[in-house]
Amino acid sequence: MTPLAPSSGLASYLCEVDGNADVLAGVEVEVPGDGVFEMPQRVFFWSPACLGSAEAYERAALQAISFLQGLYGFVVRDYNYDCVVVYRNYGKDAVAVAASAVRYAAYLERILACTRSSAADPSRRVFHAPARPPANLVLLYSSLLAYVSFI
Repeated sequence: MTPLAPSSGLASYLCEVDGNADVLAGVEVEVPGDGVFEMPQRVFFWSPACLGSAEAYERAALQAISFLQGLYGFVVRDYNYDCVVVYRNYGKDAVAVAASAVRYAAYLERILACTRSSAADPSRRVFHAPARPPANLVLLYSSLLAYVSFI
């Protein structure tokens, strides 16, 4: 509402004291009339300013936005919330990828351990793996460990 108020002249911030001596923060919105000859209507939204004027004006502005959404049928999105949801989903995906990488790294660790043990003692060959692991497998394993530790 703050950037909208000076440029459009349709919204303004108000401060009033009611009959109980409570301070109210308000937002005034001018809404065009329905018909051709109808005058614009001014609608006021109030909030008690007991916690502070910034929060009170924010609550009144949220009331005004809710009113305008109902009147004109538009939706105001909170992009800060949307960003949090996107980051949360990325976090879930990153955890799933990291869990898969850990499982695969453990699998590669077993292959490398069995390869080393079978090379040292051929009679203890439990896992059928090549006597010497391919170089790309060792590189893949070390890369996976680096990525998992980074995540």
